Amino acid sequence: MNHSLLFASIATLFLARPSALHAAAADGPGLEVTSVNVHDFTAPGEHVLSGQVTNTGSTVIHGFVLRYAVDGGAPVQQSFGVDLAPGASYTYSFSTPWDATEGEHTVTVTSGDLTGEVVALNGGITATTKAMGGLADRTVVIEEFTSSTCWPCADFNQTFDPTLSSLGTNTYGSRVAAVKYQMNWPDPGNDPSYNAHGSTRRNFYTVEGIPFPLLDGTNTTGTASVINDRKEVPSPVLLDVSYTRDGNSITVTARMTPLIDLSGSYKLHLAVTEDHYHYTASVTSQDDYHYVMRTMLPNAGGTPMTGLTAGEERVVTETVTLVPGGPAQGNFNLWGTVDGITVVAFLQKTIGKEIYQGAIASSPVGIEEVGTSALGKLYPNPTDGWVLFQYAENADAHIEVVDLLGHTVLRTDRMLRTGQLNRLDLSALGNGLYVVNVTANGVRSAGRVMLER
Repeated sequence: MNHSLLFASIATLFLARPSALHAAAADGPGLEVTSVNVHDFTAPGEHVLSGQVTNTGSTVIHGFVLRYAVDGGAPVQQSFGVDLAPGASYTYSFSTPWDATEGEHTVTVTSGDLTGEVVALNGGITATTKAMGGLADRTVVIEEFTSSTCWPCADFNQTFDPTLSSLGTNTYGSRVAAVKYQMNWPDPGNDPSYNAHGSTRRNFYTVEGIPFPLLDGTNTTGTASVINDRKEVPSPVLLDVSYTRDGNSITVTARMTPLIDLSGSYKLHLAVTEDHYHYTASVTSQDDYHYVMRTMLPNAGGTPMTGLTAGEERVVTETVTLVPGGPAQGNFNLWGTVDGITVVAFLQKTIGKEIYQGAIASSPVGIEEVGTSALGKLYPNPTDGWVLFQYAENADAHIEVVDLLGHTVLRTDRMLRTGQLNRLDLSALGNGLYVVNVTANGVRSAGRVMLER
């Protein structure tokens, strides 16, 4: 499967924040490899290695050579017959794929000869990854720093927003989540959606120019093909998010389960986004805004996660009262009502900033998450095939069984009676842990059962 992820320059759309801009690094030609699409985890099989190179010299480069090597093995070399002006970047892609075997690997990409001139190989870029099966499907997370006072942002979003819409972004089940942070620059810097949580995220990424789109924590072109390719990269984490609503207050619950032991430091972020609002006072051509962050829970710093052990669920619950109407710089008010929000969760590594998994909350309308209060204990547990349970009331129920990868493996509708013993046949499923969801009378309850033979 092709897991290519391209990182191309968006220099023509990039509006720099007031800061010192640096000139070319050196006299003469110079080529720097700045990125390669190798992440912490990957699936076994063929991968197209791609990334970005930049001319850091002061003269035009007329063609160049790149090489990649895996685990110190024989390098794969390819010539690129392109002209690259000083300061310009180019998205490379090797035509010979890397066939990843299970295990840990080190991938190095270096630059070689420049046509007509010879330069010493630079240090290139090195990335490590662990190729393994049995991981979870990934929900990718798009983040964008933008503003209603930024003309390049309006031009970029004219294409970017329809692309996100075509992918079902922020729709439960689409596996594409988005969070947009509105900035208070460039001049006049009066975007009403700017607030402290967006500023914190800008500082985390050290964003100095907008538009600045990211895909799972890495700068991206944001094309549909790039986003879809990233969805095919497996995740070592299961993540689910839901919320209940009481008037304008919402209680968000995120459940995160690592599939393997994860060392290092992570943050679990919860973002409340507004699906759409219309802002005619924009100084650009853009008046319609989508996926805009209004607040983060408990704040933009997220919830620290360390010592993550395979199979051990972590649960984070946060409550916030949202204020409909009156959005202004510095506040977290909604443009519309609570009916127009989507809650997005994502787990991000603190060092390296890679987002390991995202999740989109389903709409709470008519559904109340009540844990296992309505659903009695599942037994025997573990089971070798049949599982028994009781339900607390009479109901027409919809039952789903979900595996640890988030796949629904069994669906059935059934009339439940108060106190009646119900049997559920899991004998056609493989060994493992499953979640049994029962939805009835506007209430969803859940229980877990281990299948062992």
